[in-house]
Amino acid sequence: MIKDGIALVAVPGGWGSTTGKIAAIDLSENIVINEDDYGEFYSGIGFFASWNEVTTAFMRTPWDGNTTKLATFNAAGEVIEEFTIENTSLANSTGQLQNMFYAVVNNGIGVFDLETSELTNAAVVMPQEMSIGASVLDTVNQLFYLTTTDFSSTGSGFIYNMSGESAGTFEAGISAQAIAIDYRDNTAIFERNIAENLDVYPNPATQSIHFNIPLNQKATDVYVLDISGRIVAYGQNVQQMDVNELNPGLYFITVKTETRLRTGKFIKQ
Repeated sequence: MIKDGIALVAVPGGWGSTTGKIAAIDLSENIVINEDDYGEFYSGIGFFASWNEVTTAFMRTPWDGNTTKLATFNAAGEVIEEFTIENTSLANSTGQLQNMFYAVVNNGIGVFDLETSELTNAAVVMPQEMSIGASVLDTVNQLFYLTTTDFSSTGSGFIYNMSGESAGTFEAGISAQAIAIDYRDNTAIFERNIAENLDVYPNPATQSIHFNIPLNQKATDVYVLDISGRIVAYGQNVQQMDVNELNPGLYFITVKTETRLRTGKFIKQ
């Protein structure tokens, strides 16, 4: 996870390790600032999520385990609380949409509420017949992409909507264990959702951005995403967004109305 030029990196340790560490790396200097050992509870630490200045660390379940562990941290890196969820197996992260964080749980896709640190639904996408090799959330189209494999002879790719319903398939290799969504070119986004490109101004922007939608439509949800697809700003029933706090760079904006999904992009100076 990257924030303010600092990357937090999970250091789960080698095979049989009984402890977990978190390293902070200054990306501008490419140096390790510190590496803190958080102890036995953090063995298997795998990935992070952030919401409202609180960072949540997720510990992957070992192959013979049946519990999921997570912990919350404040901005100073101090532990707020530790949680253990019984009878669940946590593998890899899938993606985040606002305060809802999706991950591979019990070989399906489950969702954690980052505000409460609860596993609110262990099976948004039901467990798969073969092992999930990789999964990712397309935050623009709000679709899950995942691959399954037996790690030796076959593999498949599946697409699901946010309700866990099948939305298609795609070709995958025998053991495809990574998926990436490329948001730099949005011309391939599902055409059924887009009427036209969204007009965003001013562009480049410094303080705020505005956008135009038809007068008879209402912008129910507005998302600003960085180039990796992470949601960095969100609004409801608005026609402008404050971008003053965003780092300089290229961003995408998705506006949902009652009937359509419109996308645009802008540069923050």
